[in-house]
Amino acid sequence: MPALIRRSLPLAVVLLTGIRAAAQQTPPASPPPATEPAHKEYTIGVDVNMVVLHATVLDKNQRMVDDLKQINFKVYEDGIPQNISVFSHADIPVTMGIVIDDSGSMKTKRQAVNAAALSFVKTSNP
Repeated sequence: MPALIRRSLPLAVVLLTGIRAAAQQTPPASPPPATEPAHKEYTIGVDVNMVVLHATVLDKNQRMVDDLKQINFKVYEDGIPQNISVFSHADIPVTMGIVIDDSGSMKTKRQAVNAAALSFVKTSNP
C-alpha cells in the first residue's frame, strides 16, 4: 500500500465514523408553540409639556399663505381640542439639490433649463 494512502486511511475512517454517528442521532424535539403572538406592538408612553408642530398652508392656486394667526388653527389629540400655547411664523431651513440633464438631447433646451433653475434658487427663499 502506498505511503500516502496509509497516512490518509486513519483520517478517512475517523471522518466516516463521525458522519455516520451524526446521521444516526435523532433530531431534538421541536419546542412547544409559543403562546404569545409572533408580532407584538411596541408602545412608549411619555408625559411631555409641549409638542412642536410645523405647518405649511397653501391657497387654491398652490401659493403659500403666510399671514395666518393662531386663531386660524385648531389642534386635536384623539379628537380632543388642545390648547395652542405658543404660535410663531418662521422659515425652516431646507437642503435641496438640483440635477440638470446635460445630454445632447437637451442642447436646444439648455438655456431655458438654466434660467428656470436660477429662478427657482432665487425665489425659493431669499
